[in-house]
Amino acid sequence: MKDTFTYLVFMNGENLVKIGRTKDLVSRIRQIKTANPMVTNIHYYDGNIENLLHRIFKDCRYIREWFDYSDFGYNNFMNIVESIVDIRLKSNSDCEAYSKIFKL
Repeated sequence: MKDTFTYLVFMNGENLVKIGRTKDLVSRIRQIKTANPMVTNIHYYDGNIENLLHRIFKDCRYIREWFDYSDFGYNNFMNIVESIVDIRLKSNSDCEAYSKIFKL
């Protein structure tokens, strides 16, 4: 799924992150910003690693696609995600994964 993006939505003042995926990143970001004013930033990655992240963080599931990362802290949580992206890059030479951050 080359045109699929995985995104992480972080909540201001909470240790919650939504892990989702979309084919239309710009539209999805607009929806998220409109629906939830407590969103502080959004990280996104080229490609579909949503299911993999859901499995890795299954014990931290808060509700549906929302996960509580308080046991890890933000920096450790992001280090785990970035490691997964790095491993994916090394195992798939056609993959062009990258991370971007939207500061809202």
